[in-house]
Amino acid sequence: FLKECVKIVKPGKSIFITTINKTLTSWLSTIVATEYIFGSIPRGTHQWNKFIAPHEVQRILENYGCETKLIRGMHFNPATRRWSRPSTVSTFYGLHAIKHTETSV
Repeated sequence: FLKECVKIVKPGKSIFITTINKTLTSWLSTIVATEYIFGSIPRGTHQWNKFIAPHEVQRILENYGCETKLIRGMHFNPATRRWSRPSTVSTFYGLHAIKHTETSV
């Protein structure tokens, strides 16, 4: 996925990624709570093996000629149905990177 994103971005332009971190907190809240306890989304929606830590995304993007500028936590409150930006990246996060060089990915 990241490889294809980098392919279509021109040098000097931004890439924004939002995803789920691979932590115990994210597993408990995203899979256990929302899928099994509350049943607010269908069981099997999320796959733990596809969650990825921010430093892993950063490393992959660096290998494709991109520089990470910002990693910021995201939090969804199901009661208010609103997103906020906490200081922690323990569950959801957003990452901003800039592609510096044209690569043959």
